[in-house]
Amino acid sequence: MPKEEKNENPYKIHNFIVHEVFWNGDEKSKIPDKLLRDKENNPSKLSAAVVLKLAKLFEETSLASGLFTSEKRPESGEPAVAPTLFHVKLMESYNEQEMKGFVDFTQKCTENFTYYHWGKAKTAKPGYLLFYHYTVNNSHFLAVVMLHKTQGIKLDEQLALEEVDQLDLSTLHLAARINLSIWSNPEKLNSRYIKFRLGKSTSDLRQFFTDFIGCNEYTEQKEDTAKLINAIEKHCQTKSYDSERMNQVLEEAADYCRAKENLNDEGQIKLSSLSNKIFPEAPEEFLILAQNEPFSLNEQFGIHNRTLSKFKRFSGSSKNLNISFLRKALDNDILFDREKRMLVITKIPPELLSELNTLNPTK
Repeated sequence: MPKEEKNENPYKIHNFIVHEVFWNGDEKSKIPDKLLRDKENNPSKLSAAVVLKLAKLFEETSLASGLFTSEKRPESGEPAVAPTLFHVKLMESYNEQEMKGFVDFTQKCTENFTYYHWGKAKTAKPGYLLFYHYTVNNSHFLAVVMLHKTQGIKLDEQLALEEVDQLDLSTLHLAARINLSIWSNPEKLNSRYIKFRLGKSTSDLRQFFTDFIGCNEYTEQKEDTAKLINAIEKHCQTKSYDSERMNQVLEEAADYCRAKENLNDEGQIKLSSLSNKIFPEAPEEFLILAQNEPFSLNEQFGIHNRTLSKFKRFSGSSKNLNISFLRKALDNDILFDREKRMLVITKIPPELLSELNTLNPTK
């Protein structure tokens, strides 16, 4: 008889705890409140199926990603960002592949989340805040998951798990996972070690949740969209496209990114699909360029609509000047002298020309 293959679960949960957030008072005078556990839930009561579900919540490629904002290098002239309480407490708690003082860490974070983040969204629904530290193939992760309160979750008054198999992950509202192994490695701090998973109808709490963690995925969307523009321009230059053809590719890319049918539920595009659209003759060449330094784009990432306008248009303003023109006008109606840092308008719009002609001629 053939030997049975071992089907060992590669996921192991080391620390697990549930806290609750809810409203006190009536609708007009409600105030946020919380119920905190004073000891960890027993991970051994979690069935293998639930462990697998909890660990695989963040294995989709379509998730938003980033890093702690306070660990990003500030742009020139911008002040450094202070770490959030969650970030500070995590630095105090995680050491040498262990979460020390896990209960205190989660209590302090839940209290902060309740009163300074979740409680600010008056439409926020009550629910449970799950914290769990787990490993996959020797890599350590910390996950924070907000679940809406529902009949499918069986918890007693002390938030003890009664029927763990009833843990209803379909009520997931917001979730974040930190890759502790990458985050704690100073050589890898440029990596995006935080992933976000957002459930349905999260607009009221999305910003509060990302502010609580200390990683704003909107910033990443803006940067990713700008990197996409630069990657497309770079690839067009490599292929010796003239400005007209480059503008055409950029317009196709912008149209593709705006089309709702090309976005997933989280408003993200698939880089490989976009590459097939705009560079059909050799899409893999662009993928290699875009997914490596200095662009390092994920296979799926969010689009920042305002930055997306730069695909088709150049714009800028100063105290005395506000200018905006289509990319296709460059080298046609407008000339750019890089050495002199000068724009020369060769074709003035009729209305502007008419206004200028009303001026007194110079002597």
